[in-house]
Amino acid sequence: IVPFTITIRGLKKKNEEREVVEHWKTEGTALVEEEEVETGVVDEDQEDVKMWQQITKAIPLLILSGFCLGVHFTAWVYSLRMTSLTHSLLWVSMAPVLINGCTWIAFLACLTKTHPSLLESVGTIVGLSGAMIILLDVGKGTKSSKAGYHHATFEGDMVAFLGSATVAVYLVIGQHLRRWMPLWIYTFTIIFVAYSTSLSLSFLLGENPSLSMVFGFLRQPYLPYALYLGAGPGLGGHVMINFLIKFVSPLTISTAMTSEPFIGSILGYVVGLQEVPQFFTWLGGAILLLGLYIIVNGEEQRNDREEQQTSTEALS
Repeated sequence: IVPFTITIRGLKKKNEEREVVEHWKTEGTALVEEEEVETGVVDEDQEDVKMWQQITKAIPLLILSGFCLGVHFTAWVYSLRMTSLTHSLLWVSMAPVLINGCTWIAFLACLTKTHPSLLESVGTIVGLSGAMIILLDVGKGTKSSKAGYHHATFEGDMVAFLGSATVAVYLVIGQHLRRWMPLWIYTFTIIFVAYSTSLSLSFLLGENPSLSMVFGFLRQPYLPYALYLGAGPGLGGHVMINFLIKFVSPLTISTAMTSEPFIGSILGYVVGLQEVPQFFTWLGGAILLLGLYIIVNGEEQRNDREEQQTSTEALS
């Protein structure tokens, strides 16, 4: 819901800014398209062939994207057994910081011409500071901890961080491919690869690998939960993200997903799966989310400047 709301808000704003520019673009390209239709240049079959050729060339990226998504799911779920729910959710939400930092690395390595703004960079530093503060609560727990609780551990936090790194790669690849690739082709392929990756890792990391472990969700007690996870977070969550990534950046999408730590921690405490977070977790979590908020605002300002520059150049 949060990524969708931000996307709609951003699209409305961009549409208003681009209205004049798009009018002139349409006027200019209409004449060319009319000429192509008259001379028989446009051929739908030819366009389909080109599309499938593009898809064939993109297979390695599709596999990599699906693999990263599978590792993300596996690492995050695995981290829930090794660290607290709050720490797991906070560390798996580090994707905006990673995307911002990697963009700077790519710029310094001359792999891209764009770089994050000053505000985005400040947000990255703030976010990393918050993450370091969270680590101060590693190994701590209250005296009233229940048997079902997991205390924060360094190993569990790093596994969750692995999930964050892989989802960042997944989002960046998704933005590149979804500019032209149909939603159903992209989604079906990466979900299949992610399923295969998660299944393989489950067999490798599972204590007693068996077929019942793979199809255990079909049992009566678990089936309703499995159907909800597939239809809710699956279709309503990740498929929606695959749709939105065509219109907004991975940085915005991943930042919008940082509502998970607060909501997840509250739900975990209510149902008895999470104890009250320690002081440094609250402090570091608040600083981390502040950094993520600064990042997304910095990106929005940078996009506005680029849009204004593009509009000025197009009109001139």
